[in-house]
Amino acid sequence: MSILLFLGPPGSGKSTQANLISESLNIPLVSMGKLVRLSLEGSYKEYKESVMNGNLLPDHIVFNILSDTIEKFDTNKGFVLEGYPRTIAQAVQLDELLMKKDLRIDMVLLLDLNDQNMIINRLINRFQCTRCGKSFDKAMLTNFSFCPVCQGNLQARADDTPLAVEQRMVYFQKEIDALVHFYGDKSLVYKVDATHSIQEVKNQILQLIQTNMNLEIHS
Repeated sequence: MSILLFLGPPGSGKSTQANLISESLNIPLVSMGKLVRLSLEGSYKEYKESVMNGNLLPDHIVFNILSDTIEKFDTNKGFVLEGYPRTIAQAVQLDELLMKKDLRIDMVLLLDLNDQNMIINRLINRFQCTRCGKSFDKAMLTNFSFCPVCQGNLQARADDTPLAVEQRMVYFQKEIDALVHFYGDKSLVYKVDATHSIQEVKNQILQLIQTNMNLEIHS
């Protein structure tokens, strides 16, 4: 059983790489961004406008969404977690939740991307599938209407405006160092250079996994 956690700034490719690694290892993906977006259309729709303006859901709501999701599937094979935690308080809650299930995080993959211009460019030029939730850079697409994976509708994320991106970057700079230190003290952090192509970044991650864990890789 393995639990892999992805950290990184907005636009670093966390969602894309988490999807790819989940498929390569044949273990479930827990994408908090996707789960939160679904919740904003349902149980927590009253928070939608605030989140679209770059703010975050309250910690207790995000934790409830995560806990409910983990309860719904078999964790015997482990899972890939992306988009959570974002604060030290969330990291502590996550550890407590996993401990109750006799689980623990095995690797924290930090997608390192310090070029703010690259981050902004990636975010304002990405599309997301409304069906499968996968994200695509504009340069990767020949058709901006339909997802190349599942043929669902593509749309630009409402929170990928310059103002929202700037607010998220301020939050990231404030919190990420604390999370890296939190997991670094547990010797769990592995840095990945996220400035390269999607395939090159994926290869870096798979090499780290092969070197440090005994997992079967399918692709």
